[in-house]
Amino acid sequence: MKNIEIVENYEEAVNKAAEKGLDIAHLDPDAAIMTVNSYLVMDGITLPLVPVDISDLKEHDILSLKDDITLEVEEYRIVKILEEKVKKYLVLVKVNEENENEYNLYFYAFEESQHDLIILTEEEWPMVEKLYELSHQKPDLDLQLI
Repeated sequence: MKNIEIVENYEEAVNKAAEKGLDIAHLDPDAAIMTVNSYLVMDGITLPLVPVDISDLKEHDILSLKDDITLEVEEYRIVKILEEKVKKYLVLVKVNEENENEYNLYFYAFEESQHDLIILTEEEWPMVEKLYELSHQKPDLDLQLI
């Protein structure tokens, strides 16, 4: 059995929120305490994800990601791994959406031997989208009969 520590007052809530990266500044003291305790309980009962070396993954592999805000675990399929000079990028789709007519693609950067995905910068977005589009284009073949 695992013990879960909760906060009992506003000061503890503020300290724990700062530690966990929660924004409770706009909440009244009771709501702040409840928000922090809800987070702590959900975090305590959610199974931790085992870190994986992203660079070992291949296209079509499944990657389980935990949302740091909702604490939900979603499964994503790796659609494409794109390589640029310095970085590599993953193109993901949610497993529960991949067979739908329309679905969202998620783009992330990663570095070799790291366990975390990196959110793209504003400058990276157009370049990564272009890389993805180019990866789906078939080269034009100019075949001539002799």
